[in-house]
Amino acid sequence: MTPDEYLCTVLARHRVDMGPASPVLQMRAAFMPILQEWAGSKLLSVQPSGSFAKGTAVRTGTDIDLFISLAHDTTETLQEIHNTLIKKLEAAGLSPRRQTVSIGVRAGNNTYDVDLVPAKKRDDTTGDHSLYHRKSGTARKTNIARHVAEVLPSGRLDEIKLLKIWRNQHRLEFPSFYLELSVIEALSGRPYGNLAANVWVVFEYLRDSFENARIIDPAVPSNAVSDDLTAAERQIIRKAATAAMTTWSLQNLLRALDADVATQLARSRELIGHPVEKGNASEALWLTLLQKYLPRRYEVRRAHVVDSRGEFSDQIDIVIHDRHYSPFVFSYQESEVIPAESVYAVFEVKQTLDAANVAYAHDKIASVRRLYRTSLPIPSASGLQLAKPLHHILGGILTLASSWTPPLGDALKTALASAADEQQVDLICVAGVGTLERLVDAEQVIDLASGAGARFLLTLIARLQEIATVPMIDVRAYAAWLK
Repeated sequence: MTPDEYLCTVLARHRVDMGPASPVLQMRAAFMPILQEWAGSKLLSVQPSGSFAKGTAVRTGTDIDLFISLAHDTTETLQEIHNTLIKKLEAAGLSPRRQTVSIGVRAGNNTYDVDLVPAKKRDDTTGDHSLYHRKSGTARKTNIARHVAEVLPSGRLDEIKLLKIWRNQHRLEFPSFYLELSVIEALSGRPYGNLAANVWVVFEYLRDSFENARIIDPAVPSNAVSDDLTAAERQIIRKAATAAMTTWSLQNLLRALDADVATQLARSRELIGHPVEKGNASEALWLTLLQKYLPRRYEVRRAHVVDSRGEFSDQIDIVIHDRHYSPFVFSYQESEVIPAESVYAVFEVKQTLDAANVAYAHDKIASVRRLYRTSLPIPSASGLQLAKPLHHILGGILTLASSWTPPLGDALKTALASAADEQQVDLICVAGVGTLERLVDAEQVIDLASGAGARFLLTLIARLQEIATVPMIDVRAYAAWLK
C-alpha cells in the first residue's frame, strides 16, 4: 500500500456524513422552529457554514456551524441580536455559551456541538454581513459565500482535512479558516493529487514560513486572518509541525498501528487463563480493533446471518456488514441476526492456527456463503439502475499464533487446499507473525514481514473497497414471513 493509499484510509475513517440524514441538516431542522419564532420576518436563511459548507469537515473536532442571515433593516444592534437569541435558547431549555462571534449550544441529546452565527446583512445587493465580535465589542464584516468559494474549489480539500486531523490529535489552537487558507497558500503551484508529498510540503511551510506569514481574509482584504492567533500561539504550531516532520512518517504510523494490535491481543492471551474466557477476550479485542480502524460505513459484530427464505448461518465470531444500506439487524434473546444481503465479510477467531481450526472455519464461512441473497434494481435520479451483481463474501481466520513451523507454510496450504469453493479462506492474520491473502485468481500471497496486524487491516480495507456497496435488499421478501 502506497503512502497516498494509506492516507486515503485515514480520510475514509474520518469522513463526515453530508447526506440528507446528516447531523448538520438534522440540527438545522431542529433549530429552525426556534429561530423562526425568534426572528420572525427578519430571518432570511439558516445555512450550514464553516467546515461543512467548505467540504473540509472531519469526524473529530468539528462543530456544526449554522449561519443565521438576518435582513439588513433589522432594528436591533448586533449585540442586542446576540442577547435576545441567547434568551430564546435558554427559554427553549438549552444552555447557550457566548463565543467570539457565535453562540455555542450542545444539542441532539448532548451529541453535537452547534455554533449559531447570527449576522445582519449589509445590503440587498451583496452577500456581505456584519458579525458581532464579542471580545472587541465591534462589528466585523464577513462574506460566507466568498469563504466557501475560496476553499471548496481549491482542489486541496484532502490535504486540509488531514491537517485538521493532525491539529485535533495534537489539540492545537488553529482556527479552521486560518488553517484552510494556510494549506492553500503552502500548496500554491504544487501539483494536485500527490497527497503524501503535499502534506509534507504543508508541514515544511508551517515550520519555515507560517509564523511570520500574513494571511488575508479574501472577503475583507483589510482583515488579516493571521491576527486570530498571537505570536506565541503561531510559534506552538511551528514547533508542532517541526516535531511532526521528525517523527511523522508512514512507516512510524504503521508501526504504531501494528503495535496497538499486537499489544492488545497478546495481553488478552497472557492475562486470561481459561481457554473459553481467553477465546472470548481475543474475539472481543478483534471486534474492538476492527470497529476502531475500519471506515465508519462498516459495522462489526458477533452474529448469525439469515436469508429471506428463513435459513440461518452458524454463529459467526465477526461479521462485517453494511452500515448505511442495511435496513435492520434483528436482536433475539441476546443474539443478533443480520440479513445476508448486508454482509461483506466473516471471520473466525481462534487462539491458534491448526488443521482442525482451519476446517472449522471452512464450515463457518460456507454457512454464510450458501445463504440466498436478493438484489433489486436501484432507483436513482436518472431512472432505475440494474440490480447489483452479488459480491463474493470475504472469509477469514484471525489468530494469535500458529501450531505449524513455519507458521504459514506447506502445512497451512495443505489444510486450505481441501476447501470447496464456498469454504475458501480469503484472509488469514496470525498477529505478530504474518498474513495470507488469497487473490481472485486463487494465488496465495504470504507475508511474514513485521507489521502483520497493520498489514491485515489495510489489506482488509482494500478488499472491502473492491466490493464497493452491498446489493439493494428486497425487504418485502423478509416481510412475507409475517404472514
